[in-house]
Amino acid sequence: MAVRGRPSPMRFILQLFYAPAIRTVSEAQALTTRRREATPSQLARFRAFADAVEQAGAAGLEVDVAEDAVLVVTLARPVDRALHGHIVRSAASAGLHMLDPQNNRLYRADGSLVRADGSIKAAPMPPEAPGLTTDAVLAHVRARFAERFVAQGFVPGSGQTVVRRGETIDQKVCFDAEPQGAAVLLRASVAFQCPDVSHVWQDALGDAAAPTPQRVSTEPPPDVTLKPSELTLGPERPPDVATVHSLQEADRWTDTFCTWFAGTALPRLNAVRRAADLGALALSDTQLRQLPRRQDLPPGEQYSRLVLAAAFDPERLSLWTDALRGRSSAGSGPDRQRLDQLAAFLQA
Repeated sequence: MAVRGRPSPMRFILQLFYAPAIRTVSEAQALTTRRREATPSQLARFRAFADAVEQAGAAGLEVDVAEDAVLVVTLARPVDRALHGHIVRSAASAGLHMLDPQNNRLYRADGSLVRADGSIKAAPMPPEAPGLTTDAVLAHVRARFAERFVAQGFVPGSGQTVVRRGETIDQKVCFDAEPQGAAVLLRASVAFQCPDVSHVWQDALGDAAAPTPQRVSTEPPPDVTLKPSELTLGPERPPDVATVHSLQEADRWTDTFCTWFAGTALPRLNAVRRAADLGALALSDTQLRQLPRRQDLPPGEQYSRLVLAAAFDPERLSLWTDALRGRSSAGSGPDRQRLDQLAAFLQA
């Protein structure tokens, strides 16, 4: 653990912590003198901060790795102003306050700079360095998702997902990102895996349904993928898409989405425990209208949706088959042929 006393003349110390109620320099000083073990939530914020400042690659920058509730950062003197600004911005993005004990200043997570005399002004927050990358945004959002979703029973999954395991169904919250000029476009979706469903079409199609080398994955493909808007019963528009220009904006989007998810989507997911529950989500009239327009539906999900239709909406099996066929403008090809083969098997 780095020493919290008077800094060496050759080193400059900053102390970061998560405590939204702290408002003044004296309160921050009292908190940083106490020894407390960091919680999982605090450690997740510290990791997000460390990932962000690592991009700076500055010589003489050290981040304490001890699992204490106060994260210590040391800098070589003289302190580089650009690096200091990057640290201030990264701390705020992770929701952390930062105490500068040398100058008795508190940089709050809300962007305020508080002095020892109680005066408050906006902290100098230089604009995000040019070249914001999707990798940096994904790493930041991944850490924040892991922190926010743990209370709902989710754990980090493969790729950009958090997963909640069930006896018969696994539920996933997925996110991805892509560059959009100087910004990054973020999207979220919800996916379900139900082996009781996928085993049916795998047995029916045999080797014909085996994944190609391009589709091989350590995780089985989802059986049903839904946009967050498909989990909203009323006119509410979920915050599932955002264009961000900085890690701070990505952080705000994550908080907004997770808050919406806990209040709106989670109650519906809590009711999805069996294949029949999944069928109730996937076999709505809205889904029937949307399927012909969906161009992002992989073959495995087409097959799983057809199995669900045969099991839980058999009267409309022909309508579901036509809706899934309607995805292909060419009207032929291996996926279309296997879909017809599966439909014939299910009808028999």
